[in-house]
Amino acid sequence: MPAQAKYIILSVLFVTAAVNFTRTTLSILENSKRLDNVKGSVAELEARKIHMEEQLAYEKTNEFIEKKARNELNMVKPGEKVFVIPQILGENTEAKPNKEDGKMTPARAWIELFF
Repeated sequence: MPAQAKYIILSVLFVTAAVNFTRTTLSILENSKRLDNVKGSVAELEARKIHMEEQLAYEKTNEFIEKKARNELNMVKPGEKVFVIPQILGENTEAKPNKEDGKMTPARAWIELFF
């Protein structure tokens, strides 16, 4: 019986070692997948950071500041003239004839002359 007990003890130890080895292997595979996901997220965030840094660098340029000033604040350079065309801006800015004295405004006269 002592020889048989040795085999049983060795078999139990071998099975325990195999189970632990399998658990460790599965844990390593799972952590490897998590690591790949985290690396993908890091790469995505780094690309986003680079894009944001490029956008910030562009927004610090004089070209961007001038574009914003012209388009959103309606600013012009000294000596520059701005021409407003009523048809582009809409009907509300169109000059209406002066009904009090029956005369047309100069803007309305020009519009009627060409259209």
